[in-house]
Amino acid sequence: MKIKIGMIFGGNDQASIDRTISLVEHFDKNKYDVVPIYISNKQIWYSGKMLLEKDIYRYFDDLKKYARQICLVKKKNHFFIQTVGKLKKDLSVIDIVLPMIDDDMIIGYLKTMGIPYIGSVSLSDKFILKEVLKSQDIATLDWKMYKESVSLKYPVLIKENGKKIKVKTENELKEKINNSDLIIEEYIKDAYKVNLVLLGDSKEQDVGILKDNEDESEEDINQELVNTMTDIAKKIFNLLKVVGLLKVEFIIDKDNIYVDDISTVIDLQSLYALDKKHKNYTNLIDDVISITVENYKEKINS
Repeated sequence: MKIKIGMIFGGNDQASIDRTISLVEHFDKNKYDVVPIYISNKQIWYSGKMLLEKDIYRYFDDLKKYARQICLVKKKNHFFIQTVGKLKKDLSVIDIVLPMIDDDMIIGYLKTMGIPYIGSVSLSDKFILKEVLKSQDIATLDWKMYKESVSLKYPVLIKENGKKIKVKTENELKEKINNSDLIIEEYIKDAYKVNLVLLGDSKEQDVGILKDNEDESEEDINQELVNTMTDIAKKIFNLLKVVGLLKVEFIIDKDNIYVDDISTVIDLQSLYALDKKHKNYTNLIDDVISITVENYKEKINS
């Protein structure tokens, strides 16, 4: 019998649609049946196989009538997606959930339901993330909240539509601000980014590395820096009690190492970092799911 994977995506992270559709292509169709769960901008949940077709999102307001508005429910230790409204109908059992969005509220909801899910932790609130890292003496870029008096020198970095952009002047910053709790970070001119990806559990982790600049090889990075980044990434992995996959994004400035971001969301870039030679994404996805399932079984049997 196939394992039913509920993939949650969309919401305010529209890039998650691309991540989800790209990833689904690499699932072992003999082992897994993917059930799409799309969250609209209005926070309404939908399901339907057509949601795994990228083109429909151009006309979603017209086509959403063909998808079913749903919610997750628990019945006698089993989980289902169920239609909402007066005539409720169970559409599919869900064995495990794969969130494709960094969202603390979704993780909290899944924890409350008790449903097994892939991606042990979410720290979508970057203020909390930076405070957690600071408490462990892990360096991050100098930063301020926008509502504070900004003392950073321009240019600075802000996050817009999921990507960090450079802002050169105070006037340009004011034009882009639409969130008074926005984090503004220090910009380092000659710094470069390196991603470290860990796959495993508390006992053992495989490590992959990927430099942000595709024209340069990871072999160009000083091995001492690689060892230090690996130690930091493993420290975060164990601190957050991650089970499965963790990507840690580093900023390197000469010999200074800063943690820029972390994520437990699976994407093809992370899988590529773990297996550049063979690009066997199907086996890696299987590994992530197997590790999660085994950990869940250990918890309920302990």
